[in-house]
Amino acid sequence: MKRFILSFGSLFLAVVVGAAGVAFADSADQQPTASQLGAIAGSCKSAQQQIKRVELQDSITRTNRGRAYQGNILQLMASFNSRVALNKRNASKLTEITNTLQTKFSVFYDNFTKYDAKLVELVNLADCQKQPAVFYAALTQTRGMRQQLAGDTKEMDQLIAEYLVQVEVLHTSLALPGASQ
Repeated sequence: MKRFILSFGSLFLAVVVGAAGVAFADSADQQPTASQLGAIAGSCKSAQQQIKRVELQDSITRTNRGRAYQGNILQLMASFNSRVALNKRNASKLTEITNTLQTKFSVFYDNFTKYDAKLVELVNLADCQKQPAVFYAALTQTRGMRQQLAGDTKEMDQLIAEYLVQVEVLHTSLALPGASQ
C-alpha cells in the first residue's frame, strides 16, 4: 500500500504538471472615447481574425485541460479513493476533495462553453466597423469570461494540491509504527 501511494503520488503530480493552462486576460471596464471607438472600428476586422485564432487555440487548451482533469486526474483520484477504502483506511477527505473537484470541473466546462460561444459571436459580428461600441462591449465581456476560466482553473489546481497534501497525510499515517496491516 505504501509503495502504491508513492507511485500514485508521482504519477498524479506528473499529470497535474503536464496539464495545459488557461491564460489570463486583462479587464477593461471603461467606456472607450470617440477616438478609441474610431481605432476599434478601423481594426476590428483584424481583431476578429486574431480572436478566431484564439478561439481555436483555446478550444485545444480546453480539450487538453478537460482530458487531464476528467480523463486522468479524476479517474486516478476515484481509483485511489477506492483502493484506500478497500484497505479499510479513512478516505473521507480524499473523497470530499474529489467530489468538489468534479463539481468545479463541471462549472469550468459550463463557463468554457459560454466563453467559446461568446468568442464565436465576436468573430461573427458582421458590423463591427459600424458598431465599434457593441464590439468593444462584447470583447470586454469575453475578457471577463476568460478571467473567470482562469479563476476556475486556479481553484481546481488548488483542490489538486490539497488532495496531494491529504495523500501525504495518509502516507505519513501508514509510516507510523503499527499502522500497516
